[in-house]
Amino acid sequence: MNVELKKQIGEKLANIIEDGATVFLGAGTTLMYSLPFLIKKNLTFVTNSFISFSKLATTSDCRVLSTGGELHKNTGEFLGQIAERTFDGLNLDYALCSTNGIRNNDVTTSSEDEGRIQNVAINHATKALIIADHTKLGRSDIITFRNLNTFNGLVTDNEISSEQRNLYSEYTKVW
Repeated sequence: MNVELKKQIGEKLANIIEDGATVFLGAGTTLMYSLPFLIKKNLTFVTNSFISFSKLATTSDCRVLSTGGELHKNTGEFLGQIAERTFDGLNLDYALCSTNGIRNNDVTTSSEDEGRIQNVAINHATKALIIADHTKLGRSDIITFRNLNTFNGLVTDNEISSEQRNLYSEYTKVW
């Protein structure tokens, strides 16, 4: 769904992230659709997404690290303590995180494990960006894993309404 919107986000991310950066790439289709834009940069990726890892390994010359861990087949991501321990000793420039919905200051997901690995990555990153197309704004899932005002920015598509931009700009920078 919303493939063109997700590609817009990928272009924005490629303009934000500088060459040579080390990037945590969370799971989710928006981040996966960002890959064609991001791989044009000289980046190092750390990902818990099996799908993104496979695409990076076969379509790019970028350095790629997988967290490993328990594979959750419904989301295609590695989760759990093994995946989380991968971050010990890593220094990331960016944590690119995904969400199922953002309502006011709440950034949400469907499981505690999905939120926890993103929080671990954020704790090892200089900057954290939440990535969401505009259809996820004003929506919520069951677990709030982080507050929007703790992110360095929200990267979304060009279809965000001025009302939504104003609301979410109260919490963080909106691209």
